[in-house]
Amino acid sequence: MPSSTSSSPAPRRKPRVPRNTAAAAPEPSRKRTGVWTRILHVLLIILCVIAASALIVTGYAGHLSPIRYGALWGILPLAFPFALLAVILVLGLCLFIWRKAAWIPAATLLICAGPIWSYCPLNIFDKKIPEGAETFTIMSYNVANLIPRDSTATRNGMIDYILDNRPDIVCIQEAGFFGVNSKSRMTPGQMDSMHSVYPHIHFGGRSSQGIFSKYPIQPLHFEVSKNTFPSGDLAAYRVEMPDGRRVTVFNVHMASYNLNSNDRALYHNLTELQKENIHDVRTQLIHKLKLAAMNRARQTQQLMRWLRQYGGPDAIVCGDFNDVTGCFAMQTLEDAGFSDVYTHTGFGPMITFNDNRFYFCIDHIMYRGDLRPVWLSKGRTKASDHYPLMAEFYIQPDN
Repeated sequence: MPSSTSSSPAPRRKPRVPRNTAAAAPEPSRKRTGVWTRILHVLLIILCVIAASALIVTGYAGHLSPIRYGALWGILPLAFPFALLAVILVLGLCLFIWRKAAWIPAATLLICAGPIWSYCPLNIFDKKIPEGAETFTIMSYNVANLIPRDSTATRNGMIDYILDNRPDIVCIQEAGFFGVNSKSRMTPGQMDSMHSVYPHIHFGGRSSQGIFSKYPIQPLHFEVSKNTFPSGDLAAYRVEMPDGRRVTVFNVHMASYNLNSNDRALYHNLTELQKENIHDVRTQLIHKLKLAAMNRARQTQQLMRWLRQYGGPDAIVCGDFNDVTGCFAMQTLEDAGFSDVYTHTGFGPMITFNDNRFYFCIDHIMYRGDLRPVWLSKGRTKASDHYPLMAEFYIQPDN
């Protein structure tokens, strides 16, 4: 008889859970950007693009000829400092509001690194003079017809400044009448001292460009007229250095803006953010700025012709350019192998005009050849409406 056995129930198998559907904590949902935040971001990008475009255009406008591409390109470099400030402010806004947009102003600063360095160089270390190298100093000074601004002055402060510093070569613009008279306040003692310190004195161009030199000079004679150099003046000289080498010096005074008292009052009001008639701004200021830019472009073309013919390998172009760093004249000279002294020796932005709130650097010293700048300093005297510039060079020794 078969035996009966009680069978135990089979164990239940756990349901197989697919690996891909394993229980996991749900990902937190991303926070959606609000409508007003997106609008703010769009506006910030637009602001970045506008500021970046302004900096690039004003920084490189000097590469375009006002004669060929329009006079507006000749005045755009004046706005470069304001465009640079705008880009820096926009960069700060981006870092505070939306950092992803900061790449636009940051990239713009890199693109415009060249113009920024020219406007605001940061040369920290002093230049070294090679042993045995010959050095000389040169001053460029617009003396405003040698008439002191202080009507109570008993001596000519501009002449005193030259005699106090005694550079080897002095190039003056707007010389007017060089002599002892009541308007200039120049004394007989000052006149005697100038002739004693500088045995070589010459006035050229339209008689308003002067040079005082401790070294022998040979004036270069070419016609400077309203046709060849409109609304400006120029004189050139070959200076014989103590080592026998010759340096050609071009003393320039390019076309000014010819602003009258009404124009200056209009500009003064604009700097105080006062409301002005757009028609007056366009017809008074902008028109004269364009006209001056065209004249300076023509003068630059003529200057380059004379430089090619008379310049020689070692040359200096200095004076009152009536235009800012990066302008068409300076860019054209750089294309011809010239360099700006302040860009290679200076630190920070520089202002050379001190009247009517025109706080711009419009006086320059440029060089080429075997000349090497050591330093450039700006005088603090306000005897004229321009500050004097003084630079030291050494002549690179022959190998």
